[in-house]
Amino acid sequence: MITETMCVHGSDRATAYSPMYKIVRYGNKTHITYLKFKGGSHIVVVRTYNHDTKEWSPEYLNDPVWDNHCSATLAVDSKGYLHIVYGKHGGGGVFKYRESVNPNDASLWDDYIVVGTEGMTYPSMVIDSKDTLHLIYRSAGTYGLYYRKKPSGQPWEAYVALVTGEATYIMSYHCSIIVDGNDVLHVGVHFHHAGTYQGKKAGYMKSTDGGSVWRKSDNTLYTLPVTYATVETLETGLDLRLRNICVDVDNHPMLGVVRWYKSPKDVQFWRHNGTEWVGTILSLAKKDVTGGWIGFWNGITYVFVATLKVGAPWYDPSSEISLFYSMDYGKHFNLKPIEPTDPTLCHWKANVERKNGANTLTEVRVLWMRGVVAGSAIVCFTHNIMPIPEVLVAGISAQATVVVALLLITIVLVAFWKRREIT
Repeated sequence: MITETMCVHGSDRATAYSPMYKIVRYGNKTHITYLKFKGGSHIVVVRTYNHDTKEWSPEYLNDPVWDNHCSATLAVDSKGYLHIVYGKHGGGGVFKYRESVNPNDASLWDDYIVVGTEGMTYPSMVIDSKDTLHLIYRSAGTYGLYYRKKPSGQPWEAYVALVTGEATYIMSYHCSIIVDGNDVLHVGVHFHHAGTYQGKKAGYMKSTDGGSVWRKSDNTLYTLPVTYATVETLETGLDLRLRNICVDVDNHPMLGVVRWYKSPKDVQFWRHNGTEWVGTILSLAKKDVTGGWIGFWNGITYVFVATLKVGAPWYDPSSEISLFYSMDYGKHFNLKPIEPTDPTLCHWKANVERKNGANTLTEVRVLWMRGVVAGSAIVCFTHNIMPIPEVLVAGISAQATVVVALLLITIVLVAFWKRREIT
């Protein structure tokens, strides 16, 4: 496991908002995005790692945004062109869409296009096998969940209201979208209370036709816009936080729900098995467990969490990043720390690499941050995360393979010496 420092002048939300895609790899390059803070401004940047030269690029883009909620979501198409959306929080700023000038190159970007004027915030964007961009975001006007798409080479289409807010329950910060291997769009929906801002419900919807018609997991058709009462419900509670949606190798959706009302806090991992939603509780004795940021690769389910003192605020220095991992699609989990304990700095706000469009997923990497003060927060990038001590090879671990080989060699040698003794 290797952790590298990307920036020592991070924003206080440098890697925040798990529905946004902040890590993509195409060919021999990995591109990441985060918010830095300099000269009193929060600034969207992109950096690139060249896997051939083993070197990081300088910070590219360097576009100041309205505030610390305006970070970016990143995608790559089949030709290697990068696509990015960022820059608006409620009534402040504008929602900017940009495409890289050259494929697999973050150093130059086209002039931005303003996407909509409906007070958008918290974008989550994916790209399908036809290079169509699919974007969801919260609308500040109605506090609903809106959807737009951009077919390859065409302008952005008009928005569709997927979910509507109401007097009591409105959209929260962590609605997310992912596209699976069959181009099915999966969306996690989060409602919170308009008065208390406590999360009250986690829900789900999908589209099997590129965003025209939306359904529940059992293929029941939705009437749009979906409401608090009509959404397919995974879980309700006194105070819930929904994290990013992900899919496994079977194209089954997975979601993490943080139960803030519990003591200690825990994360409910949800996976749809093709028939129903099945939940597994991720918890630790005498520790709050928050986060629940999910990735999947090579048969392993990754759920990154922040663990901290029971009852401590989310920015407490006791917060550390750890990994729950599962080899059986979430039925059982094991725990692995990501960083040594550091009681002086909060470790938090992880963003996990996930399959999105043409990105080459060769492992699961994670961006996160140390500290909570804008301008001095440290942006970290962790890769080469091996959740188990041995690499699986055809269902038998490399470690087990070595043991078996040594055992066979021993048997052969013993037989040889016995034969010599007989002769």
